[in-house]
Amino acid sequence: MQATATFQQKNKVFAEKLLKKAKKMQDLEAACGFPNTVNLKYDNGASVIDVAIWNQYGTYNSPARDFMTPAINNIKAQWGKMAKVAMPAINAGKLDAEVVFNQGGNMAQGEIRKSIVDLKDPPNAPFTVSGGWMHNKKSGKLFYAKGKGSDNPLVDTGKMLGAVTYTVRKRS
Repeated sequence: MQATATFQQKNKVFAEKLLKKAKKMQDLEAACGFPNTVNLKYDNGASVIDVAIWNQYGTYNSPARDFMTPAINNIKAQWGKMAKVAMPAINAGKLDAEVVFNQGGNMAQGEIRKSIVDLKDPPNAPFTVSGGWMHNKKSGKLFYAKGKGSDNPLVDTGKMLGAVTYTVRKRS
């Protein structure tokens, strides 16, 4: 059995405006994170995007420090609240969809940055914090490694934190 629905359009202009707004929202997206167009590098030559990935998923020598999952969970919760408030305002013509996406992108940027700063576990190794003498794995030469002086695993130079950005763009 197939169900059908019919409706009578009483205000054609309003319906057309609503469809136009819905189409605009469907064509936009807010992207937030570490875009590869931001070509920031650390003093050792590593790109910020690589360091973010290494921290998120871990490496052979370092544990994963998942800062994105808590941020994404907070973003989803806040985006739902924002959408409930924004949709009626967009439908009433009091708010533009692009403004809402910019507000959402700005909120997401803040949540990722907060997650980076708030992450404490797994903590840095004591050697990472204090530094000390060690041998080069290849040459065997002794050298002094300066510690970062902080127990916050993801905040050292501030480059990764400052590289988090967002953009509102047409969906591809």
